[in-house]
Amino acid sequence: MGSCFSLTEFIYGIDEIVILGKRIKEKLAGTVNLYLSFKILMVAETSDACFPLNIDKNSNGKTLIFSCESYVYHKIVEPVVEFKVLIIK
Repeated sequence: MGSCFSLTEFIYGIDEIVILGKRIKEKLAGTVNLYLSFKILMVAETSDACFPLNIDKNSNGKTLIFSCESYVYHKIVEPVVEFKVLIIK
């Protein structure tokens, strides 16, 4: 399993998902039943330099979902419905 995971990670990379904002429990409730294959999920109320995935991300008072790769976000969505479409690649 380890070598299969490494090969997939090498070829496709691992997507990073950051949910950032005050209403994270609400967003998590809509995402907890989704299959997040080869994805890292980071959840926090505020941006914090202690967590590399949170650096330079600002939710501006909203609760947003950031889709990232190699710590750089490519797409920001707010509704969980858009997030579901985003993770199905």
